[in-house]
Amino acid sequence: MNNDTQEIAQADWATFAADFTKEHRGKMATLEALDTDMGDQYAAENLPFVGITLETKGSDTGALYITLGTEEADTLERSVQTLKSLQVHATDAETVLQIQSSSEEPTFLLHLMPAA
Repeated sequence: MNNDTQEIAQADWATFAADFTKEHRGKMATLEALDTDMGDQYAAENLPFVGITLETKGSDTGALYITLGTEEADTLERSVQTLKSLQVHATDAETVLQIQSSSEEPTFLLHLMPAA
């Protein structure tokens, strides 16, 4: 695997989300929120990755949804309502998806590691 960071074109976000979900579903995920006001925070650690979805219709068009966890008690869903960019960085050890908003929402880093 390479060590390159890839910027995903806006026109490809929906297809990328579907393909990324298929490729990484079930991997262990950590979701980190980068917030300049509150500092970096972990929203979730070591939960199974369920998927990301880009809303393409309705009032939430353009919102990206991140879903982690398969148990009812350990499920997390986060959304980025005003998506600005998606970047993916892959190494042999992990894949990191950077999800940046164009508003005051934090930037999220989704770290995915192979399930043990």
